[in-house]
Amino acid sequence: MSVANVSKIALDTPTNAQEAENTPTNSDILREIRSLKDSMNKQSTDMLKAINDIKGEIQSHSQRIGETEDRISQTEDDVRSLQSKVNLLEKTVETLSDKITEQEDRSRRSNLRLVGLPEKTDGSDFCMFLEKWLKATL
Repeated sequence: MSVANVSKIALDTPTNAQEAENTPTNSDILREIRSLKDSMNKQSTDMLKAINDIKGEIQSHSQRIGETEDRISQTEDDVRSLQSKVNLLEKTVETLSDKITEQEDRSRRSNLRLVGLPEKTDGSDFCMFLEKWLKATL
């Protein structure tokens, strides 16, 4: 044995009885390792459970998002359809409004407009009065 080996052994071995009592034994170390292993296994199991719960929630949210996207797509299609119907109805209303205006104008064309005819006439027979008035005016 060399001097270096002896000094190394001297440093590694406890020098007094108190240090020998505080030094853990192999069984103490093994017990602590098993305790750490059990603790890590429990934490690992808890983390896996939490991860699985999160995966379930993500799948649920993905499904709900998919359903929402489908409903939005259907609503957009309905809106496009309704917009085309509204445009068609607006054109129809405009066409019918033009026709009504034209019919009103035509109905007024057949009416006679008599300028200078007095508002109140003498007598009760308007036709006779009109005949006399037209002969006198024309």
